[in-house]
Amino acid sequence: MCYPTESTEWPDTIPKPIIRLLDHFFTLVDTNADTVGEALAKEIFTPDGKFTATYGSFEGYDAILKSRQGAWQYVRSRHHEVRQVFISDRNGLELVLFGKVEIETLHEKRSIHEFLVRVDFAHSETFDPRIRRYQILLPVPRGQPSILE
Repeated sequence: MCYPTESTEWPDTIPKPIIRLLDHFFTLVDTNADTVGEALAKEIFTPDGKFTATYGSFEGYDAILKSRQGAWQYVRSRHHEVRQVFISDRNGLELVLFGKVEIETLHEKRSIHEFLVRVDFAHSETFDPRIRRYQILLPVPRGQPSILE
């Protein structure tokens, strides 16, 4: 497994394909490459998926495909680490993730932020999981209401 989830505390009932998908997701968003948007749209999200990041909300294949444009405008490096995962529904298809992200800006300023994320997975008979909704709860994304409102 890659670094984003190697020290994560997982509930015993989380299937390995979901763990691998989340690890792949965080590895992708920590990668500065032109192909990341396409990989997110094709490999991570459902065709009608919704991806809410700190810099905007993207719904559907075409929007997710373009979601990483500008994501590295001020950032030199980004490193997510998922610390703990909680199951939020009976079927294990809705998870809440707690972690931290370390960011270095182009001006060499480093900062560490905690994050709280809700992830909903689409039900799959073949269990090739895909994310239906990825929603950052904290820090509250720009233009989104507080989770307490």
